[in-house]
Amino acid sequence: MVERQGRGSVYKLSEAGVTATQSAYEQVYRGACEAPSVWRLALVEAAEVSGLRVGDNLMILPDNTEAPEGALIVETPFAQVPDWMKTALVSDAEAAEFAGLEEALSFDHMPQNSLQRYSLRVLVLHHWRRIVLRHDSAVEQMLGEDWAGYKARKRVSELFEALERPENKAFEAA
Repeated sequence: MVERQGRGSVYKLSEAGVTATQSAYEQVYRGACEAPSVWRLALVEAAEVSGLRVGDNLMILPDNTEAPEGALIVETPFAQVPDWMKTALVSDAEAAEFAGLEEALSFDHMPQNSLQRYSLRVLVLHHWRRIVLRHDSAVEQMLGEDWAGYKARKRVSELFEALERPENKAFEAA
């Protein structure tokens, strides 16, 4: 939304934009979560059932997800979940995207200039949002800390903590 103020303009999010931003906030800014100790697997008949599918009739249920009606539920310890099932949740290209971001953010030197720090924060946020909002957040929970997405989220969280959130007045003087 744009409001004209004299020769300048003020840009604001519309109500729909605010709602969309608020709904994505948790997925973007939460810290890394540990993998569950037990996976709940559901054998389902209906192809329309939504969830984390690892096959036509097999899906993974995060702890807070109700099982579809008529599903056969099997619980298995995380250590016993076969690798093929874990890799079925995320494509190689998606894993490479997370790994690439984590690698790109593996620098030690932080800019000292506040405008450079704010710029870096915005760039990190932009690239992180672009990747993470395309994925079901339950995938991160299910795959644990060996997965590239976990490592990327951990690095992004560290940077968000190190790069303070700018206040609007910081840009007025720039």
